[in-house]
Order: sequence, then C-alpha cells, then structure tokens
Amino acid sequence: MRHPLASRRHFVKMCTAIVTCGIMLILLRWGRTQPVETCAVSFEVVDSETGAKLPALIKIVNERGEILDLPELLNRGLGIQNAGMGDQPAIEEWSALPQPATLKLPREKLTISAFSGLETEIATQEINLAKQAETTVAIPLKRFSRLAERNTFGGNTHLHLMKLSLDTCERYLREISVADDLDLLFVSYLERTIANQHYISNRYTQRDFDRLTKQTGRIFANGEEHRNNFTGGQEGYGHVMFLDLPKLILPVSIGPDIAKTGDDGIPLDRGIQQARGDGATVVWCHNDYGRESIPQYVKGQIDALNIFDGGIRSSYKESFYRLLNAGYRVPFSTGTDWFLYDFSRVYVPVEGELTTDNWLAGLKAGRGFITNGPLLQFTVDGKNVGDELQLDQPGMVHIQAECRCRCDFEMLELIYNGEIIATAKTQPVEGHFEARIDKPMEVPGSGWWALRTPPPSVKSDPALSVPRPRNELGRELYSHTSPIYVTVNGKPHRDPAAIASLIVHVEESLKYIPANGVYTDNAGRETILSLYRQTMEELKLRLSTAKALNSQR
Repeated sequence: MRHPLASRRHFVKMCTAIVTCGIMLILLRWGRTQPVETCAVSFEVVDSETGAKLPALIKIVNERGEILDLPELLNRGLGIQNAGMGDQPAIEEWSALPQPATLKLPREKLTISAFSGLETEIATQEINLAKQAETTVAIPLKRFSRLAERNTFGGNTHLHLMKLSLDTCERYLREISVADDLDLLFVSYLERTIANQHYISNRYTQRDFDRLTKQTGRIFANGEEHRNNFTGGQEGYGHVMFLDLPKLILPVSIGPDIAKTGDDGIPLDRGIQQARGDGATVVWCHNDYGRESIPQYVKGQIDALNIFDGGIRSSYKESFYRLLNAGYRVPFSTGTDWFLYDFSRVYVPVEGELTTDNWLAGLKAGRGFITNGPLLQFTVDGKNVGDELQLDQPGMVHIQAECRCRCDFEMLELIYNGEIIATAKTQPVEGHFEARIDKPMEVPGSGWWALRTPPPSVKSDPALSVPRPRNELGRELYSHTSPIYVTVNGKPHRDPAAIASLIVHVEESLKYIPANGVYTDNAGRETILSLYRQTMEELKLRLSTAKALNSQR
C-alpha cells in the first residue's frame, strides 16, 4: 500500500506541472498573437538624373540576412513552379514595384536593393526603422542606357500563363510587365487537350489587350502558337508563333499527341500560309526544334526565329549560323514561353511612333538584338543591324561595337560568318560593366557580321559546357544582334558545307516522318513528304549554285 505522504507529493507535482504547462501555453499563445511592430514605408524609385518615377524590382533584407516577404507586392517568381522552373530560387528574392507603394515593414535595420529593367545600375540603401511609425523612402537609380531615346523598344514575343486565378493573371500581366520595363508583350493562345482548362491566358481577347495597354502604357498584343508533336511528345513538325492575328488559325494544334484527335496529315505550312495571308508575323519557336523549320526557311515563310524561349535547347550554331551561312537571312527573336521567368526580350528600333505594326516591321527587317541583360550597339562602316553593305572588292571596313550591362558579361565577341574574329574584355564602369571594339577589320568576301556576348551553356554542345554569369533572376546571360550583311562584287554568301548540312537534315526528316507520324491514309503522308521533297530539290539547286560561285572566286 502506497504511503499517504507520497501520494500527496505526487499530487502536488502533477498540479505544478499542469499549471506550468498552462502558463507556457498562455505565454506562447500571447506571443503569437502580439503583432510585430511595423513602420508604414512609402516607397518610390526615381531616375537619379531626371527625378522621374521608375518601375522597379526590389529586395529587402534584415540584419540577419533574411529576405523579407512583401505581401503588398507580387513576388517576381510567381508561377515559376507552374512553369517547371523550380531550380531558379534567385527570382523569388525580388518583388515587383510597378509604381510608388506603401509597405508595412518591421521596425529594425533593413537593406533595400532596387533596379529598373535592364538599363539601370542596382542601388542599395540602408534604413533604420527602429523608432519610426511611418516614413518615406526614395531610391535613386542611375541609368547607363536610354534606349527609348533612340526609339528602340523591347518586346517579348512568346508568353502563356497557366494555373492562376483570373484576378492574379490580370495583376501579373499589368505589374510584372511594367516592373520589368517591357515595352511590348505578345500573349499567345495555344491548345493542348485536357490541360487547356488551366491556360488562363487563353481567355484574353483583343479587347482585353487594348484595355491592358491603356492601363499600363505598355503595348499588349495577341499571338497564337500553332504546333505539332508526334505521339509520345516526340519532335514533330514543330511550333510556330503567329503574332498580331485578326483571328485564330484552326486547328490551333495538329495531331493526336496534342489534339487527341485526327492524324499528322496536316503540315504547319497550311496554317502558316493562312496566317501570312491575314497579315500576321510568323516566328519559329524554340530554336531549331521541329522537322518543318528547314522547309519553311527555304520557302521564305519565316519572319524571325525565337531562340531560348522556354529554355536553352540548342546553340546559335545549330539554330542560326547554318541558315545564315546557307544564305537565308534570319532575324533573331526571343520570348519566355511559360511565365516571365527571365528578362528575355528583343530590342527593335522603330521608325515613327511605337505601334505593334511598326515594331514588327523592324523585327522582320532584322534590325533588332536579343538579350536577357547585355545591351548591344553595332555598326559596320556606318551600316546598322539589318542593313547590307555592298563592296566592289574585298577590303577594310570599320567596326564599332559596344555592350553595357549591370552584370559582368565577361567578354564581347565579334562574329563573322559564325566564327569569333575579335573580342574585348569587360571593364567595370561605376556600377555596371562595358566592353568596346572600335577598329578596322578586313572583309575577305561576302558574308555576315554580328555581335554577341558569350552564349549560355548547352548540354548538347561540348564546346559550350561552361556556365556563363547569371542575371539577377538566376538565368545565364546572353545577347546577340541580328546580322549586318556584306556582299562583295555582287556575289551572295553561300557556304556549300552549310547547305549540305540542311540537305542531311531534310534527308533524315524524310525517314523520320513516315516512321513516327500517325497517318490514316497515304494521301496525308504524301502531302507532308512532298513538302520535304520539294525542299530537297531547292537545296540541291542552291548547293550547285554555291559550288559554282565559289569556283569563280
């Protein structure tokens, strides 16, 4: 039998424990419900020279090195997980500040970082809110470029949004486009059976784009991604973008893999012809992806080629250089596909007022440069990007090339017919980096010139295995102008080796397509294959002409 005193001690201990636990729970609950003291901070970002208010991306860090969540603002990484870009944490450090706003911040020492678009340095400012209930903070940003003063404007040619509410989608389009300092944004319609229910950007009409244009001061325009994949997601005919369409081209998607109906008996060619007839601009998507890209370039139906829109699939060499060396004039373009996961855009000089028509005219004329950070300027004997320089004979020309960027892009590279022929290392200039090439260069014959920064790493190319420096959103830096063309003694540039490589690609397609496409009858298959056979004949004729030209030099 237990001693009564022992039982009493046990009872007291139990009561003490219960009371102690109760007090701890009360204290914990009280601590959780006590609001953290905050300061109402009115933020604005301004041009340090003119005082004009600027849209910006901002990041706020406390003394412990923690990046603050800013619930009043949209996180710049919104939707990136939906887009399969989960390996990009840097983007989530930034928030969009499209206009002055008031934020509730903890009363402690904080460090604020801000920048606007691609043309300002990063400003860092420390503030101490320990004894303040409200305050105003103006962050001045120093510009190192003013492209709009040269009537040059940046556009994203490829964007879709998914798995957002309509309200969030609206806010995303309005605020991120402004905070990123984009001038034009093409929001494109696409179809993929079943998944369509999540494609919120498909709901937008031209009336919606006109409304967004008025609300933001940025131009919103429509697009359509017309596409085909073979069964199992295999490479099919490819994906092509139609920009500024008066009406959708149907079917939007072709084949049983995407549309879950029909067969692969319709080439992209049919939709491309309809789109061009309706006055749309035709932009090939995703680098060199798609079996129908070569036939369409040979036919002259592609106005520009998007590279790095949706990831780094292949290199400039695979996507552009072999076409340019074969004698096809291909303007460079880019976008971001799913969400604005990067700063990717193509800058185009515009004649007259900035309108969709005028901007697209400059894009199709090959007058732009693509970038996700570095800003390029380039002339050859005074000729600008997209121009043709005609010489009576080989000789010297004067190259003037420049690049400026907030991040250290390491090197500026001058390209002639796909090869690096001159470089310049970057130099720090206050809060940004610059590189220049200003020198005479010999022109040995007809060809094309271009300017670039070192290309991003590509898994498929061992020569591009080294990762490049990254921008603030965590993406490897890139930039490249469209070409300046040079014709010597009236003879166009035609490289037989480049043409032969295109012939090999078409030969492979003539085997790949019947082996992997789904066709319900021979007529459909023959319709497709006849396009490739015609391409083969035209390439063989071009190869013969190129060999004859080269023998005369």
